[in-house]
Amino acid sequence: MIDKYHFMFVSVASTLLFSAVFSGIHIAKADSVVGSFSIGDTSNVQIGAMAYNPANEDLYIGAGDRTGSCVLSMCGIYVIDGLTNRVVATIPLGSIPDGIAYDPGNHNIYASASSSTLQSVFVINSSTNNVITRIPLGEIRSNLRMAVAYDSANHNLYVTKPDFPGSYLYIIQDSTNTVIGTIPLPDGAPTDITYNPSNGNLYIANGLGSVLVIDTVKNMVSHNIFLPPSFPSIDGSWTVWPQYAISIAYDPDNENIYVADFYGNVDEISSSTNSLTAKIPLGVLEGIVGIAFNPTGHVLYVANASDRIVSIIIPSVIIDTVPYGAFEIQRLHLPSPLSLDTLSGLITYNSANRNMYIIGQSGNVSIICTNPPPPGAHC
Repeated sequence: MIDKYHFMFVSVASTLLFSAVFSGIHIAKADSVVGSFSIGDTSNVQIGAMAYNPANEDLYIGAGDRTGSCVLSMCGIYVIDGLTNRVVATIPLGSIPDGIAYDPGNHNIYASASSSTLQSVFVINSSTNNVITRIPLGEIRSNLRMAVAYDSANHNLYVTKPDFPGSYLYIIQDSTNTVIGTIPLPDGAPTDITYNPSNGNLYIANGLGSVLVIDTVKNMVSHNIFLPPSFPSIDGSWTVWPQYAISIAYDPDNENIYVADFYGNVDEISSSTNSLTAKIPLGVLEGIVGIAFNPTGHVLYVANASDRIVSIIIPSVIIDTVPYGAFEIQRLHLPSPLSLDTLSGLITYNSANRNMYIIGQSGNVSIICTNPPPPGAHC
C-alpha cells in the first residue's frame, strides 16, 4: 500500500495506532528545534499575532501587557530580524494586535487591534516601521480576535470583525487604505481567515463548526461548509459536538484548505468543490490552536497548546478511494522554555531560512528547522 498512497507523517504513538491498518509505513526524519528567543518580559507579556515579510525577511509579532494597561510591556509590534532572530524595532500601537498580514503589493503591514472601545487596523510602512495611518472599524462588540488576509488578485485586505448576533468581514482597499465595503457573515465566531489564489475565494474558520467561503467578486458568502462532530459516543455513533474551528491554512500543492479545530482534528476541504474531503484525527483530545503550511517541505504544522506538541502532516494524495484519506502522524515535543508555556497558536514560516516559528502566550519562541533544510544548512 505504500506505493498507492502519499502518506502524511506525524508521531510514534500514532504510528502504533495506524500501523495495524496500513502496512509498510515508515517514519520520516523528524524536524528539530534548533533555537529559541523571547519577546518582551515573559512574566507579563501577552501574544496576539505573528506574520512574516518575505521582502525584508523580518517577523512581526503583536504583543503587549497582559493586563491591558500597556504599562508593564509595550503594546504593539515587535520586529524580529529573520536572520539573527533578534528584536530590531518596536512599533507602539497602544493595544495588542490580534491579526497581522503583509501586503506584497505596497509592502505594508496591516495589523488589527482593539482598544477598550474601538477596533482598528493600523497600516505600517515595513521599510521605516512607522505607522502610516489607522483605519477605524467601529465600536468593539466582541472580545474575539480579528483576523486579516490579503487578496493578491484585487489587492484588498479582508478583516473579520466578530459580533453578535452577526459578524462582518471588512474590505480595505490597499491603494487608499480605506474601507470600501462589508460582507455580513452568518451567526458564529470567525476565528481565522486565509486566501485561496487558485479560485480567488476567502475561507473563514467559524468557531461554531463550519468554514465560510467568500466569493470576492460578488462579495458574499457562497458556501457554509459544515464540519462533522468531533467525538464518537459510547455506542459508536457521532455525538452532536460542533468542531470549534480555530485556525485555517491553504496548501498550494493540492490547492486544498485545511482547518484545525480545538478538539484535535484537521479537516481537509477541496477548493474545487468546496466540500469536506478528509478528517484527520491527530491523536490528541483537545488543545489545537494553530496551523501553518511549509511550502518547501510540503507539510502542515499543527500546534497543540495542552501538550506543547507540534504535529507535522504531509497532505495525502489519494489514488484509490479510501474514506477520509490515509496518513501517518509524527509529533515534535517542544523543549523548555516553550514546554512550560501555553502555545498561542501562532505558527509562521520563514522562507529565507526555511524555519518554522512557534510562539507561546508568554512570548517564548521556538525555532523549528524543517526538512529539507536550506542548502548548506543542517538541522
